[in-house]
Amino acid sequence: MQQQVNSLPLPQWQIIKLTSVGYETVADLLSSTPVELSQDAGIGHRDALQVLQVARTAAQISKQLDSKLIPVQQLLQNEQNRNPIVTFCAKLDEVLGGGIPLCKLTEFCGPPGIGKTQLCMQLAVSAQIIEECGGCNGSVIYIDTEGSFLPERLHDIAYATVEYLNATVEKCNDKETAAKLSSFTPESIMKHVHCFRCFDYLEVIATVNILEDLIKNKKKEVRLIILDSIASPFRYSFDDLVVRTRVLNGIAQQLIRIATENELSVVLTNHITLKFNTSSDSNQLLPALGETWGHACSNRIIMYMENGIRYARLYKSPQKQNATVSFQIKTSGIRDSLSSTSELSTLNSNKRPKLS
Repeated sequence: MQQQVNSLPLPQWQIIKLTSVGYETVADLLSSTPVELSQDAGIGHRDALQVLQVARTAAQISKQLDSKLIPVQQLLQNEQNRNPIVTFCAKLDEVLGGGIPLCKLTEFCGPPGIGKTQLCMQLAVSAQIIEECGGCNGSVIYIDTEGSFLPERLHDIAYATVEYLNATVEKCNDKETAAKLSSFTPESIMKHVHCFRCFDYLEVIATVNILEDLIKNKKKEVRLIILDSIASPFRYSFDDLVVRTRVLNGIAQQLIRIATENELSVVLTNHITLKFNTSSDSNQLLPALGETWGHACSNRIIMYMENGIRYARLYKSPQKQNATVSFQIKTSGIRDSLSSTSELSTLNSNKRPKLS
């Protein structure tokens, strides 16, 4: 559909003159020269140039919008064709609909020592699993704001994952997949995790601003961005909470756009805070950074410990019901809790043995 001239940001007198001589659409304007437009509409040459400039800008914007229009059926197919990033905890993957979804922001909240960083490192490995094994075969950008990223620990998880996949493929006698899996080694995994250490919120903002350039320059497509954690540099750095909220919203919108346009997943970790209830004696543990920040992420999982068992509760999701599952941290990475009898339910579950 052609954009009408009366919808352009022009003075009313110009619109009246243009439409009275037959210029009804933007295409009509662009088919004329400044001289022709000036003579036909009875306006000055400078006014004609300005009108054409407005028309060109409107046409460019319209073209950009048309290119972004995607049928809902196509969106559904795209989502179904994307492999999520598995956590290697079968129950948690099941709650999330198969794993961490692409094109969305997912936040893990919890107290210190609950396993947020361990989970992030597990995901940094899982994101690189080859597509034949149900993975994304992508590289990872890891933004560390707390100094908790440990390359040695990442190597342990990478080694366990490689061993597991090789054992699975060997058991299935899949020679074609085995050949492709030969390049999936702990060394290659470590090579494709790109870590940035940020010490304050200004460095976080600067890193987020260059993410798109980093993504374009990587030979292996980026499928996961990790920000561990979003709370650390922002929680106590602002006296004015309104300014902090505005800055955080800007970062969130930028990450959402990057995730959507590049078909990757963004995973953030957050602290929890104690909310005092003045009307009763009970207090409530909530994710930090306020209620406004809570709207930024599509999925929000709260991690906590009870009676020595770690739990992950799906607190917010546009697709799945709230649920709580147990998990444990092992040398090999994130796994189902000992209380769970379920085997790993991702990465072609009908072929995969249980990994201890």
